Amino acid sequence: GTAARPFPNASVEAASGTLPPTSFWWWLGEVNFSAFFGELEDERGDYSRPYLMGTRLVVRPWRSLELGLSRTAMWGGEGRDNSLEMFWTSVIGRDNQEGDPSLQPGNGLGGFDARWDVSQWLPGIALYGQMIGEDEAANLPSKYMYLAGADWRRDGAMAFVEWTDSSAKLAGVAYNHHIYTDGYRYKGRPLGHWADGDSNLWTIGALVSDLA
Repeated sequence: GTAARPFPNASVEAASGTLPPTSFWWWLGEVNFSAFFGELEDERGDYSRPYLMGTRLVVRPWRSLELGLSRTAMWGGEGRDNSLEMFWTSVIGRDNQEGDPSLQPGNGLGGFDARWDVSQWLPGIALYGQMIGEDEAANLPSKYMYLAGADWRRDGAMAFVEWTDSSAKLAGVAYNHHIYTDGYRYKGRPLGHWADGDSNLWTIGALVSDLA
């Protein structure tokens, strides 16, 4: 979104291109992977300079279908455990261990998304959706936030309609955490949807690009 200010981070991206039919993974079509690792600000009310990292995997089994998996995690910072062991605990998603908060790595989010180009039936139209879990249960995301929409693109123009529900089932849960009390925010702005948590809204918009 456009709400968050950029923060210092390093990132890497890799793309497979179309996988050859002789490959064992040919049925995935194309595979894209991206990851980042950064540090947030020191003027926080919880812990100064915590780390924020994320990964995203996208597969395109058909040209019209894109499927994605995303995960982010906030951990470490001044006064927290910054060891490699805690880093690995955060990577594998053991964020919700009961007991002493100092033994918990931090705050992780994860979810799924899809985009389906239906131009063969409705020219220029694509449908998309996303589910992001603010919590974890049985090693899977839970307490979901939702986004769904449709867009139309043609000759440098785009129009869209989109629905967002960031309530995560319970008030005060989305983008918040009992350890990192400033939540998923950088300098007060959300590192997620621009409307922040506890929102339910419809958005309609359009963009026009003059390529002349």
